[in-house]
Amino acid sequence: PAATPADLWFLHVSSGRLWWLRLVVNLTPRSVYLQNAVRLALGLAVARVVAGVLELSHGFWVLLATLSLMRTSAVASRPVLVRAFAGTVVGAIIAALVLALVGSHATVYAWLTPLLMLVAFAAGPLLGLAAGQAGFTVVVAVVFAQVAPANWTLAEDRLLAVVVGGLVGAVIGAAVWPRGGAGEVHRVAADCLHAAADEIVATAAYLTGSPAPPPGASLERLATLFEHTYIQYRSEPCGPGPEPDWLVVLTVSHRLADQVQTLRARYPQTAALPWPDFGILLRADAEDVAAGYRVAAAAVAAGGAPARGTATQLRKRVAAQHLAVRVAEAPVEALRAFDAWGWLHGLVDGLEQVEQALDPPPVARPVPAPAATRG
Repeated sequence: PAATPADLWFLHVSSGRLWWLRLVVNLTPRSVYLQNAVRLALGLAVARVVAGVLELSHGFWVLLATLSLMRTSAVASRPVLVRAFAGTVVGAIIAALVLALVGSHATVYAWLTPLLMLVAFAAGPLLGLAAGQAGFTVVVAVVFAQVAPANWTLAEDRLLAVVVGGLVGAVIGAAVWPRGGAGEVHRVAADCLHAAADEIVATAAYLTGSPAPPPGASLERLATLFEHTYIQYRSEPCGPGPEPDWLVVLTVSHRLADQVQTLRARYPQTAALPWPDFGILLRADAEDVAAGYRVAAAAVAAGGAPARGTATQLRKRVAAQHLAVRVAEAPVEALRAFDAWGWLHGLVDGLEQVEQALDPPPVARPVPAPAATRG
């Protein structure tokens, strides 16, 4: 453990500690994991109440339909419900025909079960959700017919349960965080950029030996939430038009958090630099760079993109006279000054990447070929 780099601290931490850290990170309404858990819990609770109120004979099927058909956003739920209902209708018709033809011969159902299970469970991954729902409806009808006498109304019960469960899931999904990852990614990206601006100002003050401002939101924690949100966002249907490249914004946030940790670990104790003018210029430039990140955060929170050119102006403004420090006087402090100055230049490059990622070029639409003229 003593020889392990600080970045790999998790290698020697107990499993309980890792679980606790993950739990603490996600104990916020901004966590998509918590949102999905709350959404699913409400959906199952409402489905259980509805099944009891309607006195459905197979209430478990209602909960199973809610569990399997609920998605993380309302946009993702609509096409799923259409395919699931269509597949269940087809499966219910097939199951009703099988139950009507076979009757109460349990031996026939026993022979059919393995074959139908093989076909049904392969149909879903190969042919899609509709085929999977159709096959599963036939399978459960055949299995239940072996447990107790059944007729074609069992297929009707299955169809009713899927419709009720699917509708409950759709209603809860539309009422609780309906935009899913697509809506949350804007908020958490804006929070990350705001926290990055605060870290820039605080780290510049730290490196110049000045009193640091009070800490704001943890950039590392927000970057972790951003990563979870981005993963869910990529699993949902894309909206019309060009989308921001959130992966670039996420990468810049993670990189900035890592750089701050590296600088603080490299210089665990800092005193005032022997060149007061350099410290004043560095902190002023850090404020300007942080202001650029805050402008980008405000634009993201408003649903837009920051105006390009801010990074170019900042690059010109970051004073070259920072290099006028005298290395021979204090070589260690000079190294710290050079690190801080180069770090600010890297932050301007990151801001330029964020500006480009948030303002993607319009999608080029193919130009139709001119109609051929008849001579």
